[in-house]
Amino acid sequence: MKIIERAVEIAERRGMNQTQLARAIGVSKSRITRWLKGTGFPNAAQIAALADAIDVSEPELTGLPPRGTAALWRELEPLLAEHGAEKCIRWITTGATRLHDGANVESHVGAPKRRQKGTG
Repeated sequence: MKIIERAVEIAERRGMNQTQLARAIGVSKSRITRWLKGTGFPNAAQIAALADAIDVSEPELTGLPPRGTAALWRELEPLLAEHGAEKCIRWITTGATRLHDGANVESHVGAPKRRQKGTG
């Protein structure tokens, strides 16, 4: 289940509709809809806001281990931009806990592109 699907489900159980959830985290309802369709993905700050809005912990919402969750999301954002949410979600759901584990990253989302010396 996607993070946003989990957040919407919990919000609905607590009597909050998608418009109210969007307002609570400072985004438009259409952004929530895009996330649900998989055409976008909430960033780390938005995930924290979602968790606060529905009164759950970030690890509970994301399914990630509590240790280092914020740091993990900071590292994950560039991979999201490069590889897309679907591949990154697949990587997360395999149970990997660190992005620095090259074998996990390469086998699930492809190794991050590295700049060549002298190219920027």
